[in-house]
Amino acid sequence: MSTVQEKFKELLKGTVAPALRKNGLKGSGQEYSLKSGDYWALIGLQKSMYSDAQGLKFTINIYVVSKQQWDEAREKYSYFPKKPSPNTKWQLGWSERIGMLMPSKLDHWWEFDNRTNENELAEQVVHAIMEYAVPVMQSRMQNA
Repeated sequence: MSTVQEKFKELLKGTVAPALRKNGLKGSGQEYSLKSGDYWALIGLQKSMYSDAQGLKFTINIYVVSKQQWDEAREKYSYFPKKPSPNTKWQLGWSERIGMLMPSKLDHWWEFDNRTNENELAEQVVHAIMEYAVPVMQSRMQNA
């Protein structure tokens, strides 16, 4: 029998990732990006630290920073990686949790366990990313 963690990984691989790629994003697993030569425009699914084999909660982090600004910061801060992670809070660029971009303007966490309707959850996640995250990310890249 699969654990919830394994089922979640399979849900991302088999349903969420293909839907996001079909809509023009790159990536897999828990990290995705908008194609851009000038910006890191990243989306990260972050699991709660309280997740276990029976259930998990996750949210979506969004991060946009110009590659030039990132490279300049890397020269100053040697611990910065070549590519930023959307699930790390950096001191530069713009970041937000998906819930703050949704109509509720509240932090939003999805729950996943053995009772979850996986297709419905995948639709909700893809919808939230495409409807709320991507337009704001594109706007941030155009107006930076």
